[in-house]
Amino acid sequence: MNPNAPGTALQHKVFFIASACLVMLLLAMPPSVHAGTTRKSAENGSSKHTFITVATGPLHGIYYPTGIVICNLVNSQEESANLLCSVQRTSGSIYNIKALAAGQVEFCLCQSDQLSAAFSGTGEFSYPLYEVRAVARLFEESFTVVVRAESPIKKVRDLAHKTISTGMPGSGGYATLRRVFKTIGLDFREIKKKDNISNARALTELCSGGLDAVVFTAGHPYAPLREGAEKCRLRLLRVRPSRKARQRDGAWTYSNTVIPGGIYKGIDKPVKTIGVAAILATSAKVAPDTVFSVIRAIMENIDSLVSAQPVLRGISPQRLADTDLQIPLHRGAEEYYQEHAILEH
Repeated sequence: MNPNAPGTALQHKVFFIASACLVMLLLAMPPSVHAGTTRKSAENGSSKHTFITVATGPLHGIYYPTGIVICNLVNSQEESANLLCSVQRTSGSIYNIKALAAGQVEFCLCQSDQLSAAFSGTGEFSYPLYEVRAVARLFEESFTVVVRAESPIKKVRDLAHKTISTGMPGSGGYATLRRVFKTIGLDFREIKKKDNISNARALTELCSGGLDAVVFTAGHPYAPLREGAEKCRLRLLRVRPSRKARQRDGAWTYSNTVIPGGIYKGIDKPVKTIGVAAILATSAKVAPDTVFSVIRAIMENIDSLVSAQPVLRGISPQRLADTDLQIPLHRGAEEYYQEHAILEH
């Protein structure tokens, strides 16, 4: 820039005034208040608000609407009027846990197998994340393999050399698929995989013949599968790895589950498979009173939770507290459970 050019002095003056105003504005703003590294607060008059974010999952999945229900219950609490909860859409469990460990969110929904892997530093996690903590067990999720009713595919090993939707990279379902395939001896490189598409879109492509199968881990009833079953005739595969295969896995973290019959059009009989639990998790760095308030909002509004999210039917205080993991409960959740005699002292 030529310092002698016309208008330069005026430009410098305007820039100086604008900069001074910006500095004054920043100085006038109240400083952030933190508890640990994950609890964020901001002053609003005489009240201090604590903001928490729950990492969930894709828009058309189950985690995202479940997170919204939980945040609505938290935000409606009179006892914790200054606690403000919001949800974040994500690709799923693995992303959520890593964001939690990095202090980017205060809570997350995730699969129990992936939370265990994070704590031990195995699978998709290159080192242990010792600060992750369990808060509540929400619902069961089943490993689900969907094919067209007329498909010649009868068992999981028949998926070799077929085109399947594997779920979104970063999701727990994607990692679970890889592990289950390895356990039963199916080489992941043998399949023609389609990732980065939602399960809703994948089920549409399955009906149109663009895919041979769709594989995901989810709680049931699952809205995208219900919509897919209305478009074409579908069938679910039985998934029960042998005892020898489970022993070969070395750290089997899956339980036997059953996808009920009659909840999807044309799928009338129950289907045996394996599954995990959907866990509400947090970090040891989140303040105990914050976690206490979140679990209280859930426990005191179980009926509202179930009516808003059918996958949570059958939930109870004892079931919520039974995380059944080799991962510590957060101190705030443990205090609530003990105070209400849900856990033994």
